[in-house]
Amino acid sequence: MPSFKQEAAPPHRPLRSHRRQERDRVRPDRSHERSDGRSRSRSRYYLQCALDERIEEWPDQRFWDELRLRLDPTAAAQLVTGAAIEKSIAPLRSFVAEPMRFGRLFLAGNAAHIVPPTGAKGLNLAASDIHFHYLSTALIDYYASGKAMELDAYSAKCLRRI
Repeated sequence: MPSFKQEAAPPHRPLRSHRRQERDRVRPDRSHERSDGRSRSRSRYYLQCALDERIEEWPDQRFWDELRLRLDPTAAAQLVTGAAIEKSIAPLRSFVAEPMRFGRLFLAGNAAHIVPPTGAKGLNLAASDIHFHYLSTALIDYYASGKAMELDAYSAKCLRRI
């Protein structure tokens, strides 16, 4: 499904710090919504929309009305709207290879899983596949002890966190 992106100022709520604040919501009756507090003066919002929709079909007011429907009532009541700075419709896709091991070949990063950029998980997943826990630990254990138990568990461990 494509994602409709609108970057707007002012933000949905003033941020208390400079750290990015992100929120994902999925309502069965309205589909996906994501908001991303970019700074004290900007927020980025994503709404899932139909593949054949065009940007001209999404004037600012329609976007804000739809976003309010997808938010919980408290967040919808506090939403501060503004003129869009940027609008686009991006076809996004996800793919996860399962298993992530084929004999002596271990898949990691984008070779194993492609996730939409709205999830902000791609690089983090790739890094944890290799360095932080899974494959590097498994290979070190295998070459130190000759035991393949961690290598055999690699795919299952990775897939649990995607």
